[in-house]
Amino acid sequence: MFRAILAATFVWAGCGASPTIAGTAPAPVDLSPASLADSTRKQLDVARAVAARYASPAAARRDRYHRIAPPELTDLNPVAGEHWIKERLLRTRTLTIDQPQYLMYYPGLGADSLTLVGLAYAVGIPAGSPQPDGFAGDDDHWHVHLPCTRVPGLGGILADSREQCLMLNGQPGTMQISMLHVWTVASPDGPFAHYNPALPYLVSGLAVPPDDEFQLPERGRLLRELALALGETYGAVPRMGARIAQQPDSLFADLVRPQRERLRALVPALRDAQQQGDTAQFTNIALAAVRAWQTIRTAYLDAAVSPEHRSILGRWFEDASSPPTLRHHAHR
Repeated sequence: MFRAILAATFVWAGCGASPTIAGTAPAPVDLSPASLADSTRKQLDVARAVAARYASPAAARRDRYHRIAPPELTDLNPVAGEHWIKERLLRTRTLTIDQPQYLMYYPGLGADSLTLVGLAYAVGIPAGSPQPDGFAGDDDHWHVHLPCTRVPGLGGILADSREQCLMLNGQPGTMQISMLHVWTVASPDGPFAHYNPALPYLVSGLAVPPDDEFQLPERGRLLRELALALGETYGAVPRMGARIAQQPDSLFADLVRPQRERLRALVPALRDAQQQGDTAQFTNIALAAVRAWQTIRTAYLDAAVSPEHRSILGRWFEDASSPPTLRHHAHR
């Protein structure tokens, strides 16, 4: 049962060519913000110790974690990273903070090929069951991965609910994975956020804008769309984006290649604007980058293999671009 769910996880994630990127290692982050309850902060101390244990991918391999994707591929999501799994731990139905089922890594952030940026806890339970008990308090937000088969044009995917699976004309499964992310690097939406738009900034050598700017409706959308635009410069792919043919001679590649080249050329200008403290110039360049990214987004949507695929892509683009209070809850 759990292997079937794992297989669906990989199908949902999609995969793309491993990127070659270079950035700077993220600074240590306080996982225990003052706004959290003392009990939650103590639990996050445990998560911090776990993160230190698996800072190196080699340490993860020694403890039998492995990439969801095959070695030559990656499921690199620009705002969620690359997930490694320890399958045996999926058999549990309770959260054990020092035994995360998944580790989230990101390339281009340090001396190692991959840098640990977060942990993910996952519990296999019957579909529709109440979410598991997690960290103390109300700040942790679990999400659902429900195996959904027979989706037109896609086959097996993971949906975020039975209702979404049916909307996609699929067949919902009877078991689900309930998952919780815990970020161990800077995260504008907090340590339990589903997405982390800081990651593309870190990889690109940019300072992460202040957290409160990410929460503003217009400014927050600009900064989040810029994060997705930056991801296009080093091979990160949107949810289900790898289902679209990206061979060098494909129509999709012809459409997005000049936009990606434009984005790469804009990154140094963004760095310069930040270093000079020129907020207006940074915003102007960010707007130009987002316009290029919007062309790429349209190309993805137009190249979708089915209306259901287009629906998934469109929902992910909207959720990844929106502050948490405005989004739908599409998942990893």
